[in-house]
Amino acid sequence: MTADQDSSSSEQKTTQETNQEPLRGSTSTAGLAEGQAAEQTAEQTAEQAAEQAAEQAQSQGQTPNQTGYGRFPRYKISSSQLFQHSLPKRAALVIIGSFIMALSMNLLIEPGGILPGGFVGLTKLIQRILVRYWGIEVPYTVLNVSFNLIPALYAFFNVGKRFVILSFLSIAVSSFLIDLLPVYPLTQDMFLIAIFAGLINGVGLSIILNADASAGGTDFIAMALSNKYNVATWNYFLIFNALILGISAYFFSVDKALYSIIMQFISTQVVNQGHLRYQRRTAFIITSDPEPLAKELMKITHHGVTSFQGIGCYSGKEQYMLYMVVGRKDIRKIKAYLKTQTPQVFLNITDSEQLGGNFYVEPMN
Repeated sequence: MTADQDSSSSEQKTTQETNQEPLRGSTSTAGLAEGQAAEQTAEQTAEQAAEQAAEQAQSQGQTPNQTGYGRFPRYKISSSQLFQHSLPKRAALVIIGSFIMALSMNLLIEPGGILPGGFVGLTKLIQRILVRYWGIEVPYTVLNVSFNLIPALYAFFNVGKRFVILSFLSIAVSSFLIDLLPVYPLTQDMFLIAIFAGLINGVGLSIILNADASAGGTDFIAMALSNKYNVATWNYFLIFNALILGISAYFFSVDKALYSIIMQFISTQVVNQGHLRYQRRTAFIITSDPEPLAKELMKITHHGVTSFQGIGCYSGKEQYMLYMVVGRKDIRKIKAYLKTQTPQVFLNITDSEQLGGNFYVEPMN
């Protein structure tokens, strides 16, 4: 037996041992121009095969889903119960994120004399100016809560009640911990302070944002604008932060202001990567029975699906490719559904850098 014959025999044996034939390599999506009569005949044949497979499975005490054939079952997983955060869970995430931000403040930011972004940085700047030039010490909580009142009202009418309540929980917890916990310097190296303060602060803020809340201040405004116009706005607030840093450089140190820029840039990039709400993914799903699967995916994600007809080049059988653009959080829902209900399909996920047209974003509350 030659090497080619041995390889051919191995491929035939592998094909016989598996009941499903996933697409391998490229999938041709060119339409099959066989005429309307041929298409109707193929559809009728597929329907009859599906019904026969379902009847055979039921007679054996199985569901059609367990056999891997026939129509897909109705959607049995409640996305509202399994994938959306409940209010207590959101509150717990907010408290954890606020605690992380407070640690970043008292272990790195305050000992290093640098400033974070937003109203938190504005609060710290005013605190330091009052202490240095007038000898007046004002609690962080008093200033931070006062600055957040007006932005909170704006977010209340443009985002949601629960969003504002959870955000105020973040403000209260972080402010209380910053006033309560001692200031302890971890290192004297300003470069390390700037890097790790940005990383830790960004992680804490990302946790809060993924709970559909914010740390207050400019975050209130950014979330309200993002929710209204469906765009990420964090980079635009660098201008506001630059103004605060300019004032800090005038009253204190230019070096500290420059290190603050490094810290804020790192924090912003961490948030851009860690905040999942406005990140998009493209899903390609290969299946032989597209219609019921597409309906269930639209129920789960609230996003549209486009179907392409083609031929699996490996199997030579008719296949369909479902194409859809979803949020990053929706990918977990899709994977969970496909794993439990339709494990025989082929799934490919890619990043979506730019997106035009209408795209559904779940309202925040």
